[in-house]
Amino acid sequence: MSGSDFEEFNPNNPYTAIALLGMRVDNLGKEKEALERSLESERAERDKLEKRVAKMENSYQRGAGILIGLSFLGAIGGFLAAYGKTIFKPWTGP
Repeated sequence: MSGSDFEEFNPNNPYTAIALLGMRVDNLGKEKEALERSLESERAERDKLEKRVAKMENSYQRGAGILIGLSFLGAIGGFLAAYGKTIFKPWTGP
């Protein structure tokens, strides 16, 4: 279809409908190919991304473990500070 064909556009003409359908199919094919190319590049980068996410998860879990450990150490320290004289009295003398 050329530019002058659009001036004579008749939606009831079957040849016009076939030409428009052909153009739509062609455009859809091009879009599909573009999507496939972008997905291929995304798949190629997926391994790198998964490794980075795994490292981030490990560091997050390590940080959460440290925070849990600090809370236990604080509880033990507070317990010793509160009851230290009573607990250590047999070894510290009268």
